[in-house]
Amino acid sequence: MLIDDDDDEHEIFREALSQTLLPVRCLFAFNCPTAIKLISTDEKSIPEFIFMDWNLGGIQGMDCLNQLNRVIPDNCQLIVYSGLISQQTLDELKQYNYHFFQKPGSIKLLAKELKLIFETACA
Repeated sequence: MLIDDDDDEHEIFREALSQTLLPVRCLFAFNCPTAIKLISTDEKSIPEFIFMDWNLGGIQGMDCLNQLNRVIPDNCQLIVYSGLISQQTLDELKQYNYHFFQKPGSIKLLAKELKLIFETACA
């Protein structure tokens, strides 16, 4: 699942996923409440990975992570997928065992990184 309030980011992520050539199905949400609703209404919609932009409109990043944590199983990985964030935020994410994945500069690099994440998790 990708949670990002920018339509362009959805397209970039979708294209990068297709370039991985992996059989990955991805849900897309523009905000935290929509993501929670998708996850809560259908057990088949619970993703193995949730990539979440840190700068979502209307909610603080940590608040969204905490809300998501209440509805997802332990085997779902929450990954902050964002541009640059402060060292203080990185330290806070590490404290709560959340992962950070910086948005790379190209779709090709994103595809490479996503493929590595998925293949490592499945190994």
